[in-house]
Amino acid sequence: MDIEYFTFHRELEEHHEEAMENVLGQHVNDPVARAKFRAGADGILKLEEAFWLGLADRK
Repeated sequence: MDIEYFTFHRELEEHHEEAMENVLGQHVNDPVARAKFRAGADGILKLEEAFWLGLADRK
């Protein structure tokens, strides 16, 4: 099951990278928009880190 999840997830992520390249669109040169985007991305990454570390702690 573990390898199936990661294989499936990688297939989903394949197009995510391309989509993220232009996520700011017309706001790409707006420093406030860029700061908000980075803060949001950082928040998501911290939540994902807590999730994965929490799984590791369950062993």
